[in-house]
Amino acid sequence: MNIRSMMDSATRTGTPAEVLRTVQSVLAVVVVDVAGPPDDAFAPGRELLDYGLNSLQLLQIHGLLEDALGFAIDKAALFDCPTIGDLADHLAMTAT
Repeated sequence: MNIRSMMDSATRTGTPAEVLRTVQSVLAVVVVDVAGPPDDAFAPGRELLDYGLNSLQLLQIHGLLEDALGFAIDKAALFDCPTIGDLADHLAMTAT
């Protein structure tokens, strides 16, 4: 099952907690794809910029997330939601 299918399934039949877990997984894959693997664990409380991301990479993440999640994401969300957890929460609420 690909990422888009997982997200579609979670939003159709999953609980809010399942949607959040799916969004967190997608976000982890996308951030690692752009920034490379983190030196330590991928943590929800860690800020996106702590992964060494710059604003251009955040915009790249934006496009990849829209493709993977299947819905439009306000670019400002990547700057307004500083941590992985904040962004995952925002995206999960947007998805449902």
